[in-house]
Amino acid sequence: MNAFSPTEHANAPVLTREAAAELISRYPEVSNAEGKAILKFLRHGRHLDVGVLTADPKLKPQLDLFMEQHASHFRVGFGEASALIAGILGFLIVCWLIWEAARPAPL
Repeated sequence: MNAFSPTEHANAPVLTREAAAELISRYPEVSNAEGKAILKFLRHGRHLDVGVLTADPKLKPQLDLFMEQHASHFRVGFGEASALIAGILGFLIVCWLIWEAARPAPL
């Protein structure tokens, strides 16, 4: 999900893709605040920027290490999973209602 929570990592600076790449290239030799900034970028950054960054073969070893050491931050929570399931069920119910409304009445 790409929703922003103002309390989560609120003091971490917003990174550009280039700044995030520079920090990841230095990982694990980064400060705690820089680690939080990397995490915020990977969790809440633009999908295109995150995708380009994660596809960079020069950053792969450091990025793999970062992801391994921060795996708990990338797991889907109960609330996110519940929202996804509720959205899918809602979509299926709407489709069923449209199907029932468009179906011709039996003779």
